Amino acid sequence: SDRSVSKDYDNVLPSVHLRYMPNDDIVVRAAWSNTIARPAFSDISPRYQINVEDEEVVTGNPDLDPYESSNLDLMADWYTGGGSILSLGVFTKDIDNYIVDRTTENDPLFAGYRVTRPVNGTSAAIDGVELNLEQDIGRLTGMLDGFLIGANVTLLDTSFTVDGRGESFTLPQAPETTVNLYLGYEAGPFSARVSYAFRGEYLEEIGDEAAYDIYVRDSEQLDLTASYRINDHIELMVQAKNLLNDPLELYQGSAATTLQFEEYGSTYAFAIKGRF
Repeated sequence: SDRSVSKDYDNVLPSVHLRYMPNDDIVVRAAWSNTIARPAFSDISPRYQINVEDEEVVTGNPDLDPYESSNLDLMADWYTGGGSILSLGVFTKDIDNYIVDRTTENDPLFAGYRVTRPVNGTSAAIDGVELNLEQDIGRLTGMLDGFLIGANVTLLDTSFTVDGRGESFTLPQAPETTVNLYLGYEAGPFSARVSYAFRGEYLEEIGDEAAYDIYVRDSEQLDLTASYRINDHIELMVQAKNLLNDPLELYQGSAATTLQFEEYGSTYAFAIKGRF
């Protein structure tokens, strides 16, 4: 049947941004802001996606509210003069109405199927630290010209509450640890890069009780790219992705209860790029 839902809301979103340079090599930035994020159309549409084989239903929720966040950020960048950039940032966010997928097992309204729908949580909080480094090794050491390294590390401490559970969770889809590293080389027409990424375990969906919460296990990925520019018009490229073949694995409730396990394998590609 047809359904009509309307919502009206007004928001005042003040913000303050400050920038300070104690010398030519250091830049310090601070910001206080208020933001909102409206639900995706797929989340608010009154849709029903039914999978008879797996006895699952995914629905929208037209009653969703946008989530509101009050944010405080502090970032410092240090340009060392030796081809290096070192950045350190800390941030905190207080969120109301955060949107998360919630799963109901054996829903009697859907013939006992497993039903997943987006809902608004009551509150959420994020405290985080981010460290970023980019370094030209040749300029730093006087040797190994052309070699570059980079690293980015993000650490999060999160909390989240939702009606009906009476407990606090980590924020869904927010791993506590994320690490990205790369080693690159550039010399004339040739360039290459090896990159590594690690993502910690995180909560994916919240169930009606802890036994039905769904988690995504931690993962790591190793990629390689290389290119050679023959002339101003032609470039050769090779690429290898997911060399570690780390699987995607989800579990429900307990780490011993695997819900989904997928291996995608490594992929390799060769390309010729032309510019005319």
